[in-house]
Parts: sequence; structure tokens; C-alpha cells
Amino acid sequence: MLEIPANFQKLFLSWLNKAWPHRANPELAKVIKMNSGSGKNKYSACVRIVDPATLEETDTIIDDVGISPIWAGKKGQGIYAPLEPGVLVIVDFIQGNQAFPFISSVYGQEYGAGSFSTGEFLITNGTTKIKISSTGLISLVSSAGSLKAALDQLSDAVASATTIPAVSGTPLTLNPASIAAIQAAKTQLATVME
Repeated sequence: MLEIPANFQKLFLSWLNKAWPHRANPELAKVIKMNSGSGKNKYSACVRIVDPATLEETDTIIDDVGISPIWAGKKGQGIYAPLEPGVLVIVDFIQGNQAFPFISSVYGQEYGAGSFSTGEFLITNGTTKIKISSTGLISLVSSAGSLKAALDQLSDAVASATTIPAVSGTPLTLNPASIAAIQAAKTQLATVME
């Protein structure tokens, strides 16, 4: 590995500072608070710059730092993942200009990822997961159970529903036990879906 002498590094930095005095390198920062709501510059956060070597907080705070969304379209379309206070992020600057900061990503070295596998697409808030497997199977699982299990329970309850024999001239009536099974399945479905 090529090692650059310290005096050359100092000389190069001195030259760079004179040639481009207001440049800004990417910074490591800690989210203080996330903005919310709709509208221009609402998908942004207030951050405090931290020392990358020690992660100690500095006095530098930058308000309303825009976040690069995962995907965005016109008229509010997009995928949004609001940042929690305390999350470490990388703040970058358009053309190295400190007047134009944006959060380019979450800092990977300090991020504790959820459980995932290679080849799958996973969206999670930590408790609820929407997953597309490498074979294309889609699953929705929350702490209350899976959508598939709730739908299986509902379809089994409907398929096994029985009727009380009709008295001449009266409509057929579902057996109360069948109604209870369908209601239980509906309740279970409500725990995993809104």
C-alpha cells in the first residue's frame, strides 16, 4: 500500500483550501429530530455533526437537511422512511457547497440491520415485515401474525360453514358456531391489516 508522507498531505490540503476555500466534504451526523408533514422540504431532519473517529457530538447543528428518498415522483408520490432521533447519517453537499446539504444515506457501520436474506426485498419498521422472496412469494407478517394465516383461517371458516335446516318459508340460517368462527377469523385479520 502506498503511503503518502504527512508533509505532502499538509501541502496538498493547504493548496486545496486556497483553491476551493468553501468546499465541504461529506460529514457524519446524528439525527436530532425528523420533520413531518407534506410540502416542500418537509422530508428533512435536523442533525448534529459528530466526529467520525469518536462519534462525539460537535456544536455544529444543521436544520432542515433534505433526505434523499428511496423513490419519489410528482405530487407527493414516493417511498418515505422517516429517521429516528439518534440515527447516524452521512450529510453530503451539492458541488461541495455547505449551503446545499442533504442526507445521502444512513451510516452503515453503526446501523443494526433487521433480519434479511440475500435475494429478497424487505420493508420493515422493526415489527411488521413486507417481504418478496427471490421466488416472487409475497408475505406480510406482523407481531400479531401473518396475513396468509389470517386469510387461511377466514377461508377455512367460510368453507366449513354449516346451516341450520330451514323451516318451510324461512331463509337458511348459518349455524352460530360457523358465525363465531368467521367472526374470529375477521378479528384475526384485523390484527394484521388496516
